[in-house]
Amino acid sequence: MMNATLPPSTYTPEEIELYRKMTPQKKLELAARSHLEARRWKKAGLKALHPEWTESQLNQKVRELFLHGNK
Repeated sequence: MMNATLPPSTYTPEEIELYRKMTPQKKLELAARSHLEARRWKKAGLKALHPEWTESQLNQKVRELFLHGNK
């Protein structure tokens, strides 16, 4: 197994401590909110690039990108 070096953290010690103190449920809620926010940002970006696309087309493309990445 390869031992990769992680980049330096951009989080403050206080932020790290807050995260460590979170319950697993709170961490899951945070991850779910972050995921939904990422999808909203992606949809907004696609809408700016493709203003002619319908809501259905935008939603489909977001689903594809989050399921398969940029394939």
